[in-house]
Amino acid sequence: MSINHQKETSKNNNSILELPTDEPLGVLEPVAYFNGAMPTGVTVSQHGRIFVNFPKWGDDVQFTVAEIKNDKTIAYPNESFNRTDPHDPAKALVSVQ
Repeated sequence: MSINHQKETSKNNNSILELPTDEPLGVLEPVAYFNGAMPTGVTVSQHGRIFVNFPKWGDDVQFTVAEIKNDKTIAYPNESFNRTDPHDPAKALVSVQ
C-alpha cells in the first residue's frame, strides 16, 4: 500500500508543486475472500469495523450491506432490514452503493 504525497515549496515567491511520490505504508493483509456476488464497495470505520455492500442487480444476494466478522459476512444491521419487500421497498436497504 502506498500513499501519495505532494510538497509545495517556495522559490522566488513562486509556488512550485512537486509531483506525487509513492512511499511504502505497510503490507497488504487479506481480511475476506468472496465467491459468487462481488462487493461493489468497502469501508472501514474509525474503530476498525469493515463493511461491504453488494448490489441487488441480478446476482442472488441475501443482503446488500454486511459487516465482516471473523472472516464471514454478516448482514448489517440485521437480515430483516436487508430483506426487500417488493410492496414497500422503503422498509429495507436496497442496492446500497
